Amino acid sequence: TSNGQFNVIRLSSHESPCMSYEQIEYMENRHGKDTNAVEVRLKGEAPDQENDTIISRNLLEQYIDFEIKEELLLDNKTIEISVDVARFGDDNTQIYVKQGNYITEQISFSKKDTMQTANRVARIVNENQDKTIYAKIDGVGVGGGVIDRLRELEFNNLYVYEIQNNAVAMDSEEYTDTITEMFFQFKEKLEKGLVSIPNDDELIEDLAGRKYVFDSKGRLKVESKDEFKKRFGRSPDKGDSFLMVWYTVYQGDIFLASY
Repeated sequence: TSNGQFNVIRLSSHESPCMSYEQIEYMENRHGKDTNAVEVRLKGEAPDQENDTIISRNLLEQYIDFEIKEELLLDNKTIEISVDVARFGDDNTQIYVKQGNYITEQISFSKKDTMQTANRVARIVNENQDKTIYAKIDGVGVGGGVIDRLRELEFNNLYVYEIQNNAVAMDSEEYTDTITEMFFQFKEKLEKGLVSIPNDDELIEDLAGRKYVFDSKGRLKVESKDEFKKRFGRSPDKGDSFLMVWYTVYQGDIFLASY
């Protein structure tokens, strides 16, 4: 305006002819009526800084050692492994092994080189030769060496997938990058009762403490590891690895893991 002031006009999707009732209901059911995603995208409101974490601690704690309903049990004939490879001296390499809905093994270590990390995964593969195994490995930085070594071993029952947290998301219109997609995909599975979470305070803090924002295109974006580390004094390695083991990886239209 001429006096340098601005008039802010907010248009709620509930009042817009461009949004159907079904679209609004889908967004509210997917993200929750009181979340920032709904406040910003549907109501045109500014985000609430006190409501900027993706998954509440209360929701996570409901699924600690949760017994999955029989009709929701996933295929336990395959095994999924996730590896978040340590980058710095005070970080840890985190490995989760999942069979069906449950974590069967959790491994944490520091000061190991990529060959030792690859050998630890290879040991799990050798112990389960009768099962198909999907290994999802953080390929950023030194993780590439773990991926290369496992592919060199040419296990008949092992499929290795490189996960780049900062890569373009599969649903790039909704999420800015892979780590954001992993978080929200996991939250949906959690709310459906598909997940049993280990009783681990550090893991819960990693998952409950990560914040998100919206980019200039209105897409969801999770804060970086470095931003989390500034607030908590450590890297969310367990959280990232746990999200990976639940991440749905697909090739074309064929879903290969974590249905």
